[in-house]
Amino acid sequence: MPSILSRYIFKELLSPFTLSLIVLTFMFLMTKIPEITNMVVNYNAGILSIFMLIVYTLPRFMEFTIPMSVMLSVLLTMMRMSNDNEIIALKGSGISIYRLIPPVLTLSIIGTILSLWITIYGVPWGRFSFAAKGIELAKTTFNFTLKERQFNNIIDNVMIYVTSIDIKTSELKDIFIEDSRDPDIVNITVASKGLLTSYQVEPELPNNEETKLSNSEEIKLSINGDTKLSNSEETTKLPDSSSVSSEYRYTLRLSKGSINQVDMTRRSVNAVSFDTYDINFDAPSNSKNSKQQIKDFDEMYLGELITFIRSSKEQLKSNKRIKSDNSATLKELQAARMELHEKFAIPFACIALGLLSIPIGVRPSSSRRSSGFGLALSFFLFYYLLLAAAWSAGEIGYYPPVIGMWLPNFIISVASIYMFSRVSYEKPLFLLNSRFKLKSS
Repeated sequence: MPSILSRYIFKELLSPFTLSLIVLTFMFLMTKIPEITNMVVNYNAGILSIFMLIVYTLPRFMEFTIPMSVMLSVLLTMMRMSNDNEIIALKGSGISIYRLIPPVLTLSIIGTILSLWITIYGVPWGRFSFAAKGIELAKTTFNFTLKERQFNNIIDNVMIYVTSIDIKTSELKDIFIEDSRDPDIVNITVASKGLLTSYQVEPELPNNEETKLSNSEEIKLSINGDTKLSNSEETTKLPDSSSVSSEYRYTLRLSKGSINQVDMTRRSVNAVSFDTYDINFDAPSNSKNSKQQIKDFDEMYLGELITFIRSSKEQLKSNKRIKSDNSATLKELQAARMELHEKFAIPFACIALGLLSIPIGVRPSSSRRSSGFGLALSFFLFYYLLLAAAWSAGEIGYYPPVIGMWLPNFIISVASIYMFSRVSYEKPLFLLNSRFKLKSS
């Protein structure tokens, strides 16, 4: 059964913890506003999409703001109690400073559990959903991703140049398209204007009756009487296409233009002029892993990350891979291990930082007012600098990931134990301060 003192201190910790969590998360969220604004401007995102993008970014920020809020709430509560002479009253009643640990430890454990849930489930969900939402916006608003008077490479190996774009009508003017997805054939299309629309389709096999221009691209030609073929003996050769697998497709209807097709193997050129020319593009992929749908390590759930580590170990044990592949697999394995330990190390920082704030906050008011916040901020920045340095060095392979990710927690824990021992004997936090006072006296 918690004592009256423990319940009192725990209640005092809740208000600054909640307020700190809200304020710090909001401040972190402001750093994401430029990226969200870019999506609003370029992809014409709606209010619901903007709201979901904000929700997807919250877990990543809360991964860091929860330990910060635990530390700040403990520091503010201890400083208020010290300023109101409550700490002196406790000491006068024979209550040790170590009696302040249970309520602080309870809050720290709550913060640790919440952070664990965020890092294990929230962060992978948020980062993957944010990336998927960005791709969805790009797919459904392909015309907003095109830039006027620029060479647009939104689709792999397809370059599109447009002189002007009417955002309201989605009409394009003076269009130049170079399709080099087939290494043997290059298609160059020029048109005076075009209209771009998008629609959603279910995955299906391509219609064999439709002529294919190149991989994942269908064409329908409406040729007038002035149609010209450079080789009258042959129809225009169009490369094969694989099955359609995208969720969104775009129809670019071109008007009054021409197609020049260069066959590098046959050393021939086919030219076709048209009145109307429809091109159905598959949705462009904005993901570097779109071909294999592989997640980044920070987008993987705990089970997926462990599975990847185990499979990488098996690949390294086998001698069938060449040395360069082993080197790449070892680097990926190291990064995956770092990510795995980070998911647990950062939440447990709540305990280390929370306990560290007690001796900093209960110091005498003369020294507390001058350096309390500065000292706490210094330790907090020191912790995350150690974490960033450990990540960089550990990813290269200078030391095992378990050391790199847990070393900052160990250092902060040692510092808190040292400060507790100093404060419990009414001594300054640092030995340097006591020596300075002796010299000045």
